[in-house]
Amino acid sequence: MNNRETPQVVLGTVQFGLNYGINNKEGRPTKERVFEILNTSHSLGIGLLDSAEAYGNSLELIGDYHRAFPNRKFQVISKFNELIYKQSISLEQRVKDTLAMLSTSNLHAYMYHRFEMLKEFPNSYDELRELKEKGLIKKIGISVYSNEQLQEVLDGYDFDLIQLPFNVFDNHKRKGPQMKRAHDRGIEIHVRSAFLQGLFFKNVNELPKVLAPLRTDLMELHRISKEFGYSIGELSLKYILSMPYVDYIVIGVDSAQQIEQNIRDLNTVIPNQVMERIHAFDVKATHLLNPTNWK
Repeated sequence: MNNRETPQVVLGTVQFGLNYGINNKEGRPTKERVFEILNTSHSLGIGLLDSAEAYGNSLELIGDYHRAFPNRKFQVISKFNELIYKQSISLEQRVKDTLAMLSTSNLHAYMYHRFEMLKEFPNSYDELRELKEKGLIKKIGISVYSNEQLQEVLDGYDFDLIQLPFNVFDNHKRKGPQMKRAHDRGIEIHVRSAFLQGLFFKNVNELPKVLAPLRTDLMELHRISKEFGYSIGELSLKYILSMPYVDYIVIGVDSAQQIEQNIRDLNTVIPNQVMERIHAFDVKATHLLNPTNWK
């Protein structure tokens, strides 16, 4: 699977509406740059966008693009905003409002933004199933972080799509068997945090103190990159692509040039001896694989 020719890429859009990523020094892109990113992504064959009601004005910008370029529409994944849900605004109304904003007829998926929302809003699961039956959404999805959350989802629910972090550090050793189980059940697997929110590109000597336990692992990743002449992007993306249970990689970018580079990286051929070095990572500071613990 290392040299799969057709990368299945989902363009992440959180950075359209929020300042996001440890290496983001420019802030949110302008509307013109967002349109350039979307135009380039469409020309590269990317047809699916990942967004959320909590991503600032991301959905609004996608809708503006659809109206400006009605022949270049994307399928969109959205996640419902728990703060709005607490205000007793139904999920059906939220989806209808989103579809109007996007100028489209349905969502590829509507998702729980956090696993905990399953328990916090016990009626929401049935509401989502009704939205699927009505054709307003194609798939019911959920975003998880840990193996424990993934296990509970697989044991107690019937989801069509699961999104979770997976990368060179948060890897097959940690999550592979359960991800394969989910994939074997026909669940669409979307991987996010391919670059651990940009950490992989960061200068080792500029790590914040809280991330110091990852210094040795990050040094090794940079050493492999330098030794074999492959970029961090190539190593990171090809590692994920080598996993047969991954259906889509969610990639966020700040420019059209970045998405072009990501696609080139995905199509790089990397020898097995190099991939074996990448597969060998066994991070001990596992709590730092969740960026919410970086504060």
